[in-house]
Amino acid sequence: MVDLGEKDVPGNDSTVVVHCWARTGTKGAAQLANVVYNSLHENDLTVSGFQVVLVRHVSTMHMPDTDGKTHHAAATYRIETTTPSNP
Repeated sequence: MVDLGEKDVPGNDSTVVVHCWARTGTKGAAQLANVVYNSLHENDLTVSGFQVVLVRHVSTMHMPDTDGKTHHAAATYRIETTTPSNP
């Protein structure tokens, strides 16, 4: 169920993690994660067969990659969808 204010409707609540890697230092991975944030957080998203109710950034983790040269950012988003009543 997805909460739409005064009523609950059938829907899905999904967690999506977007991974970004850069070899231009921590700043490069952070810049990529910021582009993803600006594209997704509280913006309209089209998903075929669904109505997107909410796209919200939850967290971003920055870490060095195991190769020692690459920096990694993992951004987590919450996406709520419902099935349109009149497809």
